[in-house]
Amino acid sequence: MRMSSFARALALCIPATFSTVLAQSPLLLQEVEILDPALSASLVASQQAGGCTAPLVEPWGNQTFACSVYGLDYSTVVAADGSVIRWIRDSLNPDPDCPVTYRQALRILVTRPDGSTREVLRVSSQRGFNCTMSGCETRLYAGGGGGGDMKVTYDLTNGVLLIDRSVSIIDCASSQEIASDRGVIAISGFPPLFDTLLTFVPSGQALSILTPAHPEGFRSADSLQVWTGNVHTLPDWSQAQALTCSAAINPTPGQVVTVPDTLPAPAAGEGRYYIAAATHGLDRRLGRQSVNGILSARDPSSLPTCGP
Repeated sequence: MRMSSFARALALCIPATFSTVLAQSPLLLQEVEILDPALSASLVASQQAGGCTAPLVEPWGNQTFACSVYGLDYSTVVAADGSVIRWIRDSLNPDPDCPVTYRQALRILVTRPDGSTREVLRVSSQRGFNCTMSGCETRLYAGGGGGGDMKVTYDLTNGVLLIDRSVSIIDCASSQEIASDRGVIAISGFPPLFDTLLTFVPSGQALSILTPAHPEGFRSADSLQVWTGNVHTLPDWSQAQALTCSAAINPTPGQVVTVPDTLPAPAAGEGRYYIAAATHGLDRRLGRQSVNGILSARDPSSLPTCGP
């Protein structure tokens, strides 16, 4: 029999161009300022929209489990491409057209692998609207769904920030609440994990590789290598044999690379694995592995040098 393997990679990056998009309705997306056009905001759950019910959860008191994420108001995570994502609650300078009101926000900053840092998202927790030099008409207050500060958690697999948010619009003169909602919003567009898919078609005696945007997390790949070996030797990469050292040169995202396999079928009771490696300059990466449920990078140091 023959066996195939996956060589995994990381995809997507945050572009360097800058623009500001102010999200509009629904209420939970009010004052969500997208400062990086690669990101987008969407509504996951809303109490006003009726998305907070959890019929399979027995309620104790007035819990709304389906409208909550239990994250942190200050934290740091590392994205799939090595970028460092930080969020903090901060006091901002007053709006020029509303100098009498305070402005506070949850600020999300990203430091990319090249060392550059930029603010990519700002979610207001306090801001005034329709102001004069002495007051405002309405004011936004926002916090966490269960009270306190907004809580954030990061989905590393999909590259999504989930923000637990509660929003109220208050009449400045009467201090009465005009509108309110609570729930969860999602900020998508951060680098997700992605797999380089290596497949084998027995009847065609060929291997196919689907190239992601960033093979093995590289910004681009100089070449793709395909290796094979007896499954009994795993994970000893020193015993792998090169099927090809240049399955593709400078492959493009989404390109399907086909590699002919002229090896004879393994003997009965034996199996063969196939695995792809990506190169970039002097660096070579071999994807990820799961050992006893723990995910880690495969070590390519024992993999033989490919080519003459």
